[in-house]
Amino acid sequence: MQFVHGWVPFRVGPNCGTAQVPDLPPVEFPPSQWGYTVINYQQLQYDFMNFANDPVLKPVEGRQFNKYVEFIHGPQPNFLDASAYAYSIDDLQSFQHFPGDGLVFTIGGGNGLPNQNKIPPKPPLPAQWYFFTVTFGGLPNPPKQPFVRWKKFGICKSTPDWEFVNRSNPDGIGLDVRLLPQQPQGCVISAEDEKGKIYRFKILKYDMSPPLFPIHAWPNFKPEAPKVFDPNVIDCSVSPPDTAGWCAQINQLAKAAVGNTPPQYSISTPVPIGNTP
Repeated sequence: MQFVHGWVPFRVGPNCGTAQVPDLPPVEFPPSQWGYTVINYQQLQYDFMNFANDPVLKPVEGRQFNKYVEFIHGPQPNFLDASAYAYSIDDLQSFQHFPGDGLVFTIGGGNGLPNQNKIPPKPPLPAQWYFFTVTFGGLPNPPKQPFVRWKKFGICKSTPDWEFVNRSNPDGIGLDVRLLPQQPQGCVISAEDEKGKIYRFKILKYDMSPPLFPIHAWPNFKPEAPKVFDPNVIDCSVSPPDTAGWCAQINQLAKAAVGNTPPQYSISTPVPIGNTP
């Protein structure tokens, strides 16, 4: 079971090395080299969340792939709701890397911690062959005064509910079309800045026709002023009036894969309103 529930090659015994059993393929590999297997594996680990509404793949008590993952990451009060490792490549939820100026140790609970807020889980990371990417505009380092940072975002939600881990320079968010609502509903991407201003745009469509990998989310498009996104893909009508100008500056890039050159499907937004140019 250690081989099944952990992303590790099936190696047993002193004479079983990389020559006999190669390393497992990473997500950077193209579909021809099985790079998508790690994505499918991660989604299977999170079957309690990814397939909760799927009539075929919906997990049934006692038949989940790895019940321990739900125990670690599932919601309270029945589960721990923790950002901690549950299996070997659980970096999606767990690995956090930030500068610091010291360590604080507590025993018997979190009383006394200077920061009582739980660190939010990271969003899905980009996978160029298999996901399209949404990136919220980042500030220069150090930012120019005065500045406004991001606070929350939402995926296929009009109300942002996911805390940004890095509020000044958010990581790109990798979106798997298989886990998003399909046409004609589209998917509303929302965000909130630290001053409470709400931003929204809608992704109208994403291609689900076979072959699914490499991803071919939208028709080819190159942003060139004044047309910086395909109006058949991005809709700003869901944007509040005070952020409509922000939405109009979103850049979209769509470029299909050519041979071993990976595809590029990305949406990049401006920085929050109120920042010094």
